[in-house]
Amino acid sequence: MVDSTKYKDVITKYVRPLLNVKFYWYNRPEGDPEASGHYFVIEVPALAEVDRWAMVSRGITENGQFIRNSWTIPIRNGDTTAYLSADEVYRLVNDGLRSRRGPTVEPAPAADRAKAREDVRAAVGMRETPVLFFQSVPDHPHGLVSGMYANGGLRDILSNQDTLREVYAFNWASERNRPEPREGGLLLDDNPRRGLLIESDGAVTGAAAANADMLGWAMEPTMSGIEASRISVFVLTEITLEYFRLIDQHILPLVPGTWTHRIVASDFARSLARTLAAGDDPTFPYRGAPQPATSDSWNHSWQASGDPERDAYEALRHIYPLFGLDVSTNPFVDADRVLAQRLQA
Repeated sequence: MVDSTKYKDVITKYVRPLLNVKFYWYNRPEGDPEASGHYFVIEVPALAEVDRWAMVSRGITENGQFIRNSWTIPIRNGDTTAYLSADEVYRLVNDGLRSRRGPTVEPAPAADRAKAREDVRAAVGMRETPVLFFQSVPDHPHGLVSGMYANGGLRDILSNQDTLREVYAFNWASERNRPEPREGGLLLDDNPRRGLLIESDGAVTGAAAANADMLGWAMEPTMSGIEASRISVFVLTEITLEYFRLIDQHILPLVPGTWTHRIVASDFARSLARTLAAGDDPTFPYRGAPQPATSDSWNHSWQASGDPERDAYEALRHIYPLFGLDVSTNPFVDADRVLAQRLQA
């Protein structure tokens, strides 16, 4: 009952660039009495970065009717579809025209929002604590992000996060605190472990304390007055991956266009410098060869890929040299990705 040629013809006619779409048939799963027939699968290859995005030369109404003389640029986001805004399309067209008229001009990098880092640090009481900051900023902010406080919006997403492990693990969820409105955005205060600020334009700042409650968890003897200086490889990797699982999947799609991720280690080299060791956390916390941080203002950025495991790797690749280490020594990394299944194992 399925004519694959019809699908192929529609894609060939309306989608640019041309896509080499593949079709597959699968038998129904054995042992599933409720399944019947077969499965017809259309596999659409990922576009090369230079060709993003695909354009569909026909719009469609909610009733499934074509709109003549229209086009749209759909962006897949999990099991839903968003659409590139008219403002972003206009900017891309003008960028293309400018590139034809003269030499290529690199777009200005996203602003380094140092004030947001200090705001979060003060809000969660970490002024005297070394802090690892994660930041994500749209390169071309479009003003207020809609649905910040709506049902199913960002406030609900922060309150009901899909984490790798329970809420008391090393992630950005909080069972005791809810995100509170702050200047058109949201602040999730979970002192003394972490804090997360989403600004009104979608920019995000996360702060993880480099102390015994968070990054240094279980790395020092449990004695009163002892400050944790050694960073747990496991905690560092999990909190990093959880940040990008939250931001790449739920925040980036709200503001179309390129984003810049940034990682900042503040006060890591001050008295009682924070340390990190190659490999996994030792079975006995006093063993190993931890390396001290070499800067109090480590600040590096990269263009977001939108892939949490890939962006988590980039964050770790930028933080490990602070300790004179290579990211390949992290046991939860494979090639250019952080593997969630290794953390969970």
